[in-house]
Amino acid sequence: MKKLWLALFILIAFAGLTAPTSADVLDPLDNSSAPVGTKVLVSYFGYQHLPDYKTEDGTTFDVGVDVAYAAFRPVYFAGKVFGKTWGVNGIIALTDISVESNDNDSADIGTYNGLGDLVVGPFIFLYEDFKKQVFLSFWEFVYTPTGTDEVSTDSWWFQHQLAFGWYPGPWSLDVCVNYWQKDEDQDVDVSDAFELEAAVGYAVTDKLRLAFQAAWWKDFDDQEDSDGNRIDGPGENLKLGINLGYALQENLMLNLRYMHDVDSDAYTDGSWTYLRLTYIF
Repeated sequence: MKKLWLALFILIAFAGLTAPTSADVLDPLDNSSAPVGTKVLVSYFGYQHLPDYKTEDGTTFDVGVDVAYAAFRPVYFAGKVFGKTWGVNGIIALTDISVESNDNDSADIGTYNGLGDLVVGPFIFLYEDFKKQVFLSFWEFVYTPTGTDEVSTDSWWFQHQLAFGWYPGPWSLDVCVNYWQKDEDQDVDVSDAFELEAAVGYAVTDKLRLAFQAAWWKDFDDQEDSDGNRIDGPGENLKLGINLGYALQENLMLNLRYMHDVDSDAYTDGSWTYLRLTYIF
């Protein structure tokens, strides 16, 4: 049980600290391009309620985890290289993780908070057609072990993302394919993972957009401790949800999004809600 809790806490830390860019942070119109020189500030205020952890064999443990965070992500469209728009972005988060469980008799119960790991990385648009509103881009996110001790993953993490956007008329389609490479933790060897996320939206009015979303996560390997002993199977998770977007003004967008876990194996099980403000300078 202790080994399972070690694996679980690595997963919880990863979910909480990487929340602004990991699974299901996609919003409608996210994958469009912008003119060179555009500056964007995205602010996330999120809450994850994770009451359970489901093992590969279907056993459910009460983990009583709640993650709250505020994250800030500046994005800068810097210039052109070989005719392709490129830029940089970064993320910094304030995170609070609370654990109250009836199934855990270890010393892991408590509250953990602090400044999360800094995330930085470049992006480039491989294809841009503003007339047809079709975009394809590649984003690299590097998670650096720079956060405070209580909430830092204390390791390097890498997210390679291919992002597609298509916006015909009032409709919008955003799809992201992610490959996660995770540095080995001192207690748990966390598997690399594949992630697919999508959002289909419709502009109800000039200011209001409604979208339905899905996110699927799949680990490649079992969760193991540092000695190579198997702790649990590869994690798998499917989330479904809804997103409401409202243009407060021409350069300020508000999004309210709710996602619920509908299938979890060797993964936490619960829900995720966040409010997002996007300001374009």
